[in-house]
Amino acid sequence: MRRLALSLAVLLAACGPVELDASSTPAVASRTDAVLGGRLDFGDPEVFVMYMRYPTGGAICTSTLIAPRTLLTAAHCVAPENGVAPTIFVTNHPSFDFAPNDAWIKATKSHAHPFYRADVIGKYDVAAVELEREPPVALKPWNTAPIDSLQYVQMRVVGYGLTNTDTDDSGLKRTGTTRLDAVRADQIDFGKEGANRSGTCSGDSGGPSLYRFPDGVERIIGVHSFHSGACGNNTDARVDRFQAQINAWVDEFEKGTCDADLRCQPNGCTTPDPDCACVEDGQCNAACGGTTSDPDCAASCAADGVCSKASCATPDPDCQAPGAPCGSGRHCNSRLCITSAQHEQQAYCSQPCGAAAPCPSGLECVSNRCELPVQPTAAEGEPCTPGVTYCGGPAFRCATWAKDSTPRCMRSCYLGEGCVGTSSCAPSTEDPDFGVCVANVLLPVLRDPPLPAFGCTAAPGSLVFSLGALAFLLRRRRR
Repeated sequence: MRRLALSLAVLLAACGPVELDASSTPAVASRTDAVLGGRLDFGDPEVFVMYMRYPTGGAICTSTLIAPRTLLTAAHCVAPENGVAPTIFVTNHPSFDFAPNDAWIKATKSHAHPFYRADVIGKYDVAAVELEREPPVALKPWNTAPIDSLQYVQMRVVGYGLTNTDTDDSGLKRTGTTRLDAVRADQIDFGKEGANRSGTCSGDSGGPSLYRFPDGVERIIGVHSFHSGACGNNTDARVDRFQAQINAWVDEFEKGTCDADLRCQPNGCTTPDPDCACVEDGQCNAACGGTTSDPDCAASCAADGVCSKASCATPDPDCQAPGAPCGSGRHCNSRLCITSAQHEQQAYCSQPCGAAAPCPSGLECVSNRCELPVQPTAAEGEPCTPGVTYCGGPAFRCATWAKDSTPRCMRSCYLGEGCVGTSSCAPSTEDPDFGVCVANVLLPVLRDPPLPAFGCTAAPGSLVFSLGALAFLLRRRRR
């Protein structure tokens, strides 16, 4: 549906302009904030694009995973439209339009701050979204300490929005660095003023502003809320000032409901929550409703969001192998989900190790746990070995291209974007969609295949008339 909507809109536009109902078009002041002055972001797996579907169309925002099933975002992203709450789907794929179907997760619930009002710009603009299942992603820490002394420090922003008010390029994850200009009572200000500074624009709303504290941990300090005037003069909601409300949402979403949802809710249920009898205790408990939810029962080998520790006749689809990505210990048979050197962007399954319990092939025993090995490092432009050499971070990859068969560490690019200076985005031999930046060449921009030419006859009942109607219904708006 996502790619169909975009393609149909392009086809319809080729046939002439279409008037949209003004009542269904979001107000600029309250529906704001891709990252201006930033670069494509192939890391930050904790940052998700949200697609909000309304009866009149769709919109996108950005969000961050702060608990196994909880996303932090902006209140105006989840607010009802004409009394109708949106249906929300999320993915952390770097491209909205190229995310495969199985990369999307449906939201089961969303809460805006109870004091948020759509007619008051920027006040109490924080919200949380509950997901129906845990994505295999490490959580992003968020700050609870006062940040009043952080004025003029460097911070980082992430989002899926526009790069310019005159473009239509939202839907790609981008990141950039900027300066925190002002710390106010409930908000922080920053913007793209001066060299090498980034800002936010439509589609970035709800995304994180990140600051690396003296302890070396990068934490969320703000949620993108709105911009004043042109994109780039930005204001975020301070998360430290809303920690009580955020903790309440996490507490609600992570404890679950009184129904069978793999989370025990011991209090407040009129009848006992069946999940409370389904703890992992080495006993298969029949009180779990036919043994379908108890991790100790063979029935838990089904797709239920938890890796079964029982002996399964066929592999449990919820189990990630040692070294494979995970979001929490529930995805690992060992219940160890860790990060390590050179692998800060994505947690992976580990297991205890020692002289009598060696690690599986491809992992090394470090401090009695299995870790991915530290790879040799190469700088940009230097030769490398795919899958072996570390190129310095998620913005770079070890790859080849048509005119150079020697693998080198090169900057990643996508759909022609992400290169700097005079370099251009060339399809990589390993993955033509995600290219690499090469110097002093002129190459066609990577794009979708051209649309078939249906012609522009728009009589009722014709193919193009039908496509146009669908495009109108499926059009995507940016927040």
